[in-house]
Amino acid sequence: MNKLSTETIDHTSQKKNTLKCNIIALLSTGMILGTGAPLANAAGNGNSPQGKPFVEIAGQIVEVKGSVSSLQEQIDLLVARVDTMEDRVIANEDAISTLQTQNNTLNTLIGQGLSDIGAIQAEILTLQQANQDLLTMIAAGQGDIAALEAEVAGNKALIASLSNSILLVEGGMISLETSLQSQIDNNTMLINALQNEVNNINDLLALKQNLVNGSCPNNYAIQQILSDGSVICEMTGSSMSGQLHSVVSYQYKYVAPSNVTGVYAYCPIGYIVSARKPRIQHQFACFLITPWKVQ
Repeated sequence: MNKLSTETIDHTSQKKNTLKCNIIALLSTGMILGTGAPLANAAGNGNSPQGKPFVEIAGQIVEVKGSVSSLQEQIDLLVARVDTMEDRVIANEDAISTLQTQNNTLNTLIGQGLSDIGAIQAEILTLQQANQDLLTMIAAGQGDIAALEAEVAGNKALIASLSNSILLVEGGMISLETSLQSQIDNNTMLINALQNEVNNINDLLALKQNLVNGSCPNNYAIQQILSDGSVICEMTGSSMSGQLHSVVSYQYKYVAPSNVTGVYAYCPIGYIVSARKPRIQHQFACFLITPWKVQ
C-alpha cells in the first residue's frame, strides 16, 4: 500500500492547490487509503498459495475457476473487507498469522518427507503407537522419565501439525500436488506484502495521532502553547506563523461497489489533506488543515 501522499504548499501563491486521492469504494462503508486496488470480499474467503481462490458458500468450500496471478489479488481474497485503517491492520495481522501457520505445517511435511494424505495418516498412526509405548515405559519407571516425557510431547506436537495439514489440504489451503517449498515461498512473499501494508498504515495513524496530540509536523517547531493545550507552529528558520485553524472541504462522487475512482479535493492555500471523514453511502469527504498550524 502506498502512503497517502501530500505535497509542499507554496504559502505565497494565490492559486488553489489541488490534491488527488485514490478512493476505494466498499459495498456498505468506505475509507480513504493510498492503494490502487479494492479490498477483499467478506470474511471467510481465501485462496490457496497456488492461485486457486475459493469462497465459502452455505458452509461449503467452492473453488473459483481461473487463476489468481498477482500478490495483490491473493491479498484481496485472503483479507476480509474492512471499514477503517485500524481494522485493516488487524485483518492483515490475522492473515499473516494464518500464512505463518501454513508455512509451519508445510515445513513439517518437508521435514517428514510426506507428499500425500495416505502417508500423512500413516505417520500419525505410527506416532500415536510410539506414544503409547513411551507412556507404558513411563508408567513402569523404565529409562529417563524426563526424556521420555519430552519425546511424548514432541510426538504430540507433530501429530497435531500433521492432522492440521490434512485439514488444510482438504480445505484447499495447501496442495500436495504442488511443490511444498514453492508454497512456502509464495506465502512468505504474501506475508512481506501484508507486513509492508501494516507498516504504511501505522505510519499514517502515527501522523494522525501526532496532529491530535498537538505535535508539529516535520520542519516546524512549537511557537506558542495555548491555554487549551493546543499549539501554534512556525516553520523552522522562518518567522512565518498563523492562527490555529482547520478547514473541512468536501468532494462527493458516486463510486460503484468494489471499483476505484479519482476524486479531487480542492485545498485552500496552505492546506493539505489531513484525514478521512466517514461517508454517507457513496459520498466521500476529505479533511484539510494548514501544515504549520495544529489543532
